[in-house]
Amino acid sequence: LDNTATTTYTFTPTAGLCATTATMTITVNPNITPTFTQVADICSGATLAALPTTSDNGITGSWSPALDNTATTTYTFTPTAGQCATTATMTITVNPLPSIPTGNAEQTFCAIDEPTVSDVVMGSTNITWYLSVAGGTPLAMNYPLIDGLILHAASFDLGNLCESSTRFQVTIRVIDPALPILEEQLQFCKELGATLASIDTNGVVMNWYDSMTGTTPLPSDYLLQDGEVLYGAAFNATTNCESTERLQVEIAIVDTNLNYFNLITIDDNQNNTALKIVGIEDFPNNSIEIYNRYGELVWAGNNYDNSTIVFKGMANVSGVVSKNSYLPSGTYFFILQYPNTCQQTELKGFIHLENKK
Repeated sequence: LDNTATTTYTFTPTAGLCATTATMTITVNPNITPTFTQVADICSGATLAALPTTSDNGITGSWSPALDNTATTTYTFTPTAGQCATTATMTITVNPLPSIPTGNAEQTFCAIDEPTVSDVVMGSTNITWYLSVAGGTPLAMNYPLIDGLILHAASFDLGNLCESSTRFQVTIRVIDPALPILEEQLQFCKELGATLASIDTNGVVMNWYDSMTGTTPLPSDYLLQDGEVLYGAAFNATTNCESTERLQVEIAIVDTNLNYFNLITIDDNQNNTALKIVGIEDFPNNSIEIYNRYGELVWAGNNYDNSTIVFKGMANVSGVVSKNSYLPSGTYFFILQYPNTCQQTELKGFIHLENKK
């Protein structure tokens, strides 16, 4: 007998019997091997669907052992009795998860650098970032960072596409130093030789530039110039961060050393008609007194400005001559008071008056 192939067998009677031979064909059906679609690799802990109990080629049966979504396992399919079918196996690969990433739990950036997720530094490579501790949509690497943002990092295996089951939390600090409140024009006395260090910034450390977009700060001993415009950025020395904005200030250098023309002629022409004090317009809060050689007051005024309030050789007080009368030729002495915050606040000088009328 052959139980592996269909065979025709012949029966031969024992000799001496009145009988003929006979034949029988025994059909041996071939065994069918069940076939199944291979289950794709999974990451440890991922959902693993039940295996089908009917093969792709119609064989029914059951699987053993029980499904395990934490370890790579080979499963055996046993056909239901009465079917010409063999057992089959399938190995389902379960990939291990990468370890939780490591790094600093709080990271600081400068707002002026316009930081993004790609700037966050971790001790692990291949990181996927989320806004939530679990689930959610991965963030793009150009996602902008803002102060107080909470990020969650998962390790990512490029080989098997698995992520760590636990995420690492990172708190983001974005520094934008606050600018001080300064006047739009800053005044300094010429005699002080003011530098950038002379600017009172109310305790705020500043970097100063000669343009709104300049990248090289001016040195602290830079000598301030009258009329120039400077641009200041607040600077955090701990984080080396500059403010995203710059304030603009104009520098005014106050020169209190006034000059004057000391000749006045009264002759009906337009030359040397008045006492001109050069620069007095910068000190409108002033007072002046003019005396003759005997110390007698002949003219006084406030807010001297070389135009509307000006000495033209005519008395404006009574005594020596009548008020509003021209003074006689001679030498006169004046004292000008012009209060300011600089050292020079008084000007004294002589005037030579020639009355040709």
